[in-house]
Amino acid sequence: MSVGHDASGSPIPDDVVARLTGVAARVAARHADPNPTSAAAVATTRNKALEVLAAYGPQTIPGEFGTVPVYAVVMTGHFTSPRAGPPSRNRPVPRPITGSCLLIVVEAATLEVRDVGVRHWDPEAALSRLGPITRLTWQPGPPEQPRQHS
Repeated sequence: MSVGHDASGSPIPDDVVARLTGVAARVAARHADPNPTSAAAVATTRNKALEVLAAYGPQTIPGEFGTVPVYAVVMTGHFTSPRAGPPSRNRPVPRPITGSCLLIVVEAATLEVRDVGVRHWDPEAALSRLGPITRLTWQPGPPEQPRQHS
């Protein structure tokens, strides 16, 4: 894995960027694109990330849970959610959710993924409204293999 920063600098410490890149790579692989076209991250709060990048209301998560520091990560590529979309009148059989953008919200203190969304639009332009952008890059690796239990 390697990491790169925008010229504007990054509030995300280098040691965190390396670990955050690992989280992003695993989530991208689980969403059917282990080698996304691009990946970028910014430090923010959970509510602000969901408001700006997912078009939720400003108080989506009430109380202090919404003010938790997070890293919002936006990736572009060809993604498929492991969850199916809900049935509708026009589509009675649930189908996989697919899109060209994968958004993940990662809690800063623990690096646990809190929110994931697959979209057809690229919110990376909106990412800069949250702060300085850090580019995440990694070398393609072999697909994850199931672990053998002895």
